[in-house]
Amino acid sequence: MGSIQKRGTNSYRLIVELGYDAQGKRVQEKKTIRVEDLALLRATKRLESYLETELVKFQIEVESGNYVKPERMTFESFIEQ
Repeated sequence: MGSIQKRGTNSYRLIVELGYDAQGKRVQEKKTIRVEDLALLRATKRLESYLETELVKFQIEVESGNYVKPERMTFESFIEQ
């Protein structure tokens, strides 16, 4: 199950629910997308359709195990790589 949250004028957060962990906390993966197409932002039905397809793509990516959660990297570890 997934959901979409509006964050700003052209920013949306996609949330995919993965159930609960051993402590009873919800396990979620989140991804923020930005819509740069102004025509798409003005057409609400097209925007909803676009966001739903992006949510389905994200959900498939997470459930298949292909999603790599972005991490913050220190400059020192970047240099080592």
